[in-house]
Amino acid sequence: MTTRERRLTEAFVALSDTLGKNVDALVLLGRLVHHSVALTHLDAAGVMLPNSRGSLRSAITTEHAAELTEIWQAETKQGPCIGAFTTGALVHVPDLGSQQDCWPDFAPLARESATKAPTLPLHHSGQIIGALNLLARRPTDLTVADNLLLRALADVATTTAVLT
Repeated sequence: MTTRERRLTEAFVALSDTLGKNVDALVLLGRLVHHSVALTHLDAAGVMLPNSRGSLRSAITTEHAAELTEIWQAETKQGPCIGAFTTGALVHVPDLGSQQDCWPDFAPLARESATKAPTLPLHHSGQIIGALNLLARRPTDLTVADNLLLRALADVATTTAVLT
């Protein structure tokens, strides 16, 4: 088994390992953001979940810059997480700071935190339950394999989190 195969196996076991344990959803989402960064060329990740009023809020991040990006999205109600959560589709932004036309309030704030932000909606039983925010400080392309891996990690985490 290669090192990458071992790391992939460890990630999926960590995300689905709930038997005999009371693992809470935030612990599983923490594992999701950690493995999303560790298994790709991304620098940070976070998960935004809706509060009781349906507004997205930062739930967990790998670092402060990701948390700030999520807070700015929540405050301005603009950004890739808001888009992914609203549309249910992947939102890929090559340069957050250049999105002034789409997100006039959010783009100037985001300019300092990251250049790239692929964001995946989190699904469970056909419903969108949040968004996985992924940040890169330098231009980096996600491969088709990376996108499939991130989707699989997110699906395992959300299914397990809702079941526990």
